[in-house]
Amino acid sequence: MKCNTLEGFPVSSREFLDPKKNPGCGGCYPPVYLDDMVLYNGDEGGVVPDLSTFAPHQLEAVEYYKSAAQTPLKYSRLNSQCGVLVLHSRRTFGGTKQPD
Repeated sequence: MKCNTLEGFPVSSREFLDPKKNPGCGGCYPPVYLDDMVLYNGDEGGVVPDLSTFAPHQLEAVEYYKSAAQTPLKYSRLNSQCGVLVLHSRRTFGGTKQPD
């Protein structure tokens, strides 16, 4: 089982921590935020979001912080040693981009 096959499914400790079953992640999958809301908190037993459900035109920006040292305090948690993935949805106003 590769890392991306965990997307959309509950993560069991057997799959999450076993490098043979999860070689692409090394037993670590980052917490995922969408517009400052937690989609996945990085725990075993949580459901890793299937990122392929987002069309590119739906996202304004994607940020990935590789380690706890790089992660902004706003997204920092005890389980952020795997990094943090932050998604920002595109904001529209009447069919046009909303000003900041």
